[in-house]
Amino acid sequence: MYFLKYNLAAAVILVLISCVRSGQDVPLTVGNPYLPLWEHIPDGEPYIFEDPYTLRNNINPVVNNTDGSIVGYKYFNFDSTAGRKNLNLILNAVPEGIDGTITVMADRPWTSQGGVVLGSIDLKAGMPAEPTDLHIAVSELAKMSGKHAVYLKFSSDLKGKSICVLNTIKFK
Repeated sequence: MYFLKYNLAAAVILVLISCVRSGQDVPLTVGNPYLPLWEHIPDGEPYIFEDPYTLRNNINPVVNNTDGSIVGYKYFNFDSTAGRKNLNLILNAVPEGIDGTITVMADRPWTSQGGVVLGSIDLKAGMPAEPTDLHIAVSELAKMSGKHAVYLKFSSDLKGKSICVLNTIKFK
């Protein structure tokens, strides 16, 4: 084991000496590969986001939303929406050229297990493939209060093709 350690250290030293003698730059792979990237940047300054918590920098799109896919969010507190009318769920999504439907459900993703259908929206194949706000009326939500899970069910006649890329959701 000690022989291996010393031979590895000697090999690194030889690479450094040969680079210095030949006038070549020292390769970036020499050194600790576990150091952050900025440790290998000549000025040594790390990249800093202007505001890391804005939606531009801090979203995680849900991709590959094919027929039968279910996306669940646990849990939302709907105490402040109880009794309010004209509630909407706004999905920011990128349609992917497939006819399909997104059904919004509460509590469970199946009505046979007590799930409540809150609303749905149809996506058409001709919609532009760019981020779009999809407004879904969720009037049934006015009858609910307390904590509930929300599920988005994706359905389409084309199996194995993604209906859309889901960027964000919000209730308004």
